[in-house]
Amino acid sequence: MNNHYDFTDEQKRELEKKDEEIKKLEEERRVSQQKQEDEENEWQAKHSSNNDIVSILESQVQQASILNSKFNSIYLPPISTPNSLSKLQSGVQVITAFDEYVLDKQVGQGGCGRVFLATNTDKESVAIKFLDRNIGKTKLKRFKNEIYFCEHNSHKNIVRVLDHGFWALDKSEYLFCVMPYYEQSLRHKIDSGILPKDAIHIFVGLLEGLEFAHNKGIIHRDIKPENILFAKNSINPVICDFGIAHFLVEDMETIVETKTTERLANFLYSAPEQRIKGGQAVFQSDIFAVGLILNEMFTHSVPQAVEYKRIKDCFPEYGFLDSLVDKIYKNKPQERLFPEKNILSELKMMCEENIKNEEIPLSVFK
Repeated sequence: MNNHYDFTDEQKRELEKKDEEIKKLEEERRVSQQKQEDEENEWQAKHSSNNDIVSILESQVQQASILNSKFNSIYLPPISTPNSLSKLQSGVQVITAFDEYVLDKQVGQGGCGRVFLATNTDKESVAIKFLDRNIGKTKLKRFKNEIYFCEHNSHKNIVRVLDHGFWALDKSEYLFCVMPYYEQSLRHKIDSGILPKDAIHIFVGLLEGLEFAHNKGIIHRDIKPENILFAKNSINPVICDFGIAHFLVEDMETIVETKTTERLANFLYSAPEQRIKGGQAVFQSDIFAVGLILNEMFTHSVPQAVEYKRIKDCFPEYGFLDSLVDKIYKNKPQERLFPEKNILSELKMMCEENIKNEEIPLSVFK
């Protein structure tokens, strides 16, 4: 595949405009976060009552909701979940050829479906992703490809599909797939704070997972912290949600070519070639997102312009990683450090040269 991509003047202007919008929203988020921290510090100083705590938390949640809505409104039309999915609720039982599952509670929702925590006949916790059968031919084919890939390919950093089936409830029809249940996403870990050595471990796992998918001809197209999951007390990342992935391989059951005009659900981590009209994702688009995530795990900030918070600003002893981010955070795909083995090789060399007292086991690297 030809990965060379040059932007026209019109595309550059469009990209610059969107970058400015994102930069503005990022500043609003930063100010909001600082305000939240100031409020918390003020409370601690004054020993506020429980009512004050509730008031602060409600204010923070409301502000975060407003900012997220502003950000999504730049790119996304309103998305609604099919009404029939509302019939799925706790206690509903679904059956496949080999197992039975009882829904416990909803743990996730997207534009096309819902995810439930459930238990199987062995009382093991699993996650079940449901799609309305009438969601549309293209999305059904995508779901079929996602199931096929995750069911027939095994890798420690790619989510597995354990089971799948068809279910009817009150004249509504659903397709679903069963996956292991992961208790935490990378978003939760970032918000809680990640040790530098764990951040490196996670970064390596993401690269290895993407290398596996890319070697199968698959571009994920929506790498973000919410799509990276972890088992309890684990730092092994598992990439999930291949629902909008671009499948290039010839052995898939149903090939669905991705339209260049389609928009992703989150542009914060999308590469420049994905943000412009007529742009199309390439393998390096996934790498771009992972580079942003590496920086965010250390700084709690996602680079969106020339000036951004760098790793050395938060962890001076790990400032050497900034040069790696720089090699990935490039506008043109062909200028990014790639393939994954080259990134891993350079990262290993950097760690060997710069980390003397921290325990970064070389077993992390291949």
